[in-house]
Amino acid sequence: VSSLNHYVDWLVGIPEHGTSVARDGVNCVVGTYMVDIVLYQTSNDARTNILVEVTVDGISTGTRGANGYIRDSSGHNEATTTVTDLVQLASAGKIGFGFGQLGATGNTVTIPLGESSMIITRMKD
Repeated sequence: VSSLNHYVDWLVGIPEHGTSVARDGVNCVVGTYMVDIVLYQTSNDARTNILVEVTVDGISTGTRGANGYIRDSSGHNEATTTVTDLVQLASAGKIGFGFGQLGATGNTVTIPLGESSMIITRMKD
């Protein structure tokens, strides 16, 4: 089993509710991969929630995590969204992630620089 750590180094604002953005990916060869994504986010707006999904060549695999609800009450202004997926590549491709905003619209959510990660582990064939 080999592992490729890809640390998320973007400082970004999340798009409006109902839209999503695919991040570039990591080039991978044919094989089966375990993909673990941890997306840390902060917000000073109420009722935000970020979904994160695994992508192959910018297209969602269908597996989503949406457990990052931020209430923004009594100091609750940070959360983490996680997702794990088993991805099988029949040809070389880019494994990455996409994210979108759920919950209240028009809110600003920030992914602080260097505080999230994507770990891609190639499973033994």
